[in-house]
Amino acid sequence: MARCPFLSYSTNYFDTIRELGIEIDSSIHEMPENYETEPRYYPYTLDFGVANHWLCEYTGCPSKKYPGMWEIHLTDIMNEDKTLRFVMDPDVTDYDATLTALKKNFEANYKLNRAPFGFHTHYHWFYYPNLTINPDKIRLLREFYEYVSTFPNVLFAT
Repeated sequence: MARCPFLSYSTNYFDTIRELGIEIDSSIHEMPENYETEPRYYPYTLDFGVANHWLCEYTGCPSKKYPGMWEIHLTDIMNEDKTLRFVMDPDVTDYDATLTALKKNFEANYKLNRAPFGFHTHYHWFYYPNLTINPDKIRLLREFYEYVSTFPNVLFAT
C-alpha cells in the first residue's frame, strides 16, 4: 500500500506506484459538500479513474485509469458548518469540538451507507509536539471508539 507524501498525488505519482507494482493507494481524501446527506465512498478500483472528481479538490485527479489498482481513500472530518476540520491527526486543542465532529461524521456515515470510516493518523501523532504521549489524544481515541462501539454491526480494523 502507498500514500503520497503530503497527499500531493498526481498522474505521475500513480504512474510511479503502478511501475513499482503497488496495487493499493491511500492518498485521495474525500470531502463531500454535505457529509449529512452525501454517502461516503467505499474503497474502489481505479479501473475507470477516480470515482468522483470532488475527491480531488485540492491536488487534481490523476488523468488516467489504473485497472486493478485500489483506492482506499482518507475520510475528511467536517465541522457542522460544512468546513473541513481535519483529514489526519486530529487537533485536540478544542477537544470537545473535535470529538463532536468525529461523532457527527460517524453518525451520518452510519445512517447513510455505512461505508468504511477512517480515523487516520501518522505514527507520531500520539507523541507530537513534545515527544511524550499526549493524554488528550489517547482520551479522544478511546472516547470515540467507545462511542462507536455502541452501534450494532461496527467492526474495527487496523
